[in-house]
Amino acid sequence: MCSRVRTYALKNNYVDVELSYESGCDIVKMINWLQTPEGQRT
Repeated sequence: MCSRVRTYALKNNYVDVELSYESGCDIVKMINWLQTPEGQRT
């Protein structure tokens, strides 16, 4: 889908969040990807 993935994790006692930034993506590409079977598995 995109060329590079960078992942950042934010963790403490109350929150466990993983953020991913994918270069070459915009919001429309991300929404379209989330509607694919691959995007549904995440």
